[in-house]
Amino acid sequence: MLYCVCAASDLRRAASPPPTAPAGLRWVEAGSLAALVAPAPAHEDVAAMLAFGEVVAHYHARLDVVPMRWGSRLADTAAVTAHLRAEAERYRCVLAALADCVEMGVRLPLPEPPAGTAAGAAGPGATASGRDYLLRRRAQLQAATAAETALERLDADLAGLYRDTRREQGWFAGGRRLSAHYLVPRPRLAAFRQRLAAAVAAGRLTTAAGAPLTSGPWPPHSFAGGTDGTDADTATPDTRPQDTASAAARSPDTSPPDTPPQIRPPSDASAPDTSPPDTSAPETSPSETCVPDTSPTDTDTTQ
Repeated sequence: MLYCVCAASDLRRAASPPPTAPAGLRWVEAGSLAALVAPAPAHEDVAAMLAFGEVVAHYHARLDVVPMRWGSRLADTAAVTAHLRAEAERYRCVLAALADCVEMGVRLPLPEPPAGTAAGAAGPGATASGRDYLLRRRAQLQAATAAETALERLDADLAGLYRDTRREQGWFAGGRRLSAHYLVPRPRLAAFRQRLAAAVAAGRLTTAAGAPLTSGPWPPHSFAGGTDGTDADTATPDTRPQDTASAAARSPDTSPPDTPPQIRPPSDASAPDTSPPDTSAPETSPSETCVPDTSPTDTDTTQ
């Protein structure tokens, strides 16, 4: 199983593995790159996923890495070496883009349609009319637009403190949310968090469905290779750490599954994309053609 990729020259700064590291964790070098690998766990459960995330976070705190998604695999050491050599230029490009950066996240809840517009509101077994459907659809789009507007205001509040941003809709903590991910240089992290906390405290991100969830810093998974195109309605735990939350209570993470990254233009097949083009990021990020296709072709376990 692949954990992350870094510059081979940085391995001298790599610390000892964390206590949660699996047996057999090691670095495989190929030219100017190195990949952190280990045998796949015998039981792929929540504990294994969280341990995977802790290992990636441990090394990201010490090195610039391209973090892999849970479940990224290659057949053996030779396949890892071949993969690193084939994608060397793209990995170097992404490492440069992610250098000395962390990811911060903000998730805004999307409210349910108003009472009386949902299918079946007329009683058990009732069939929603076309008007009911259109009212429900309008409510959903209005909620998404309001949440997007709030994130646009946040982009402006945080201007100059992040390098890039991404948007996505999906299920998280038991509800549908519009999420913003920010790529933040470490020297600007304290200022970013302070300004974000001020926006939350002022209520500028609160929607009709409740308060936002904020999280991070964590390894920049959202910027390591684009979307993976998985089904947003299929739930699995998120391996990324979460150190803050604006909501009073936490719920189990039911975000979409992390699968081997596959590089293609960001899309969300599970919900209409109401996000306008994002032009707020103060720095120019590398083009999408610079992002590596890190999805291995062989799904056997790395030995």
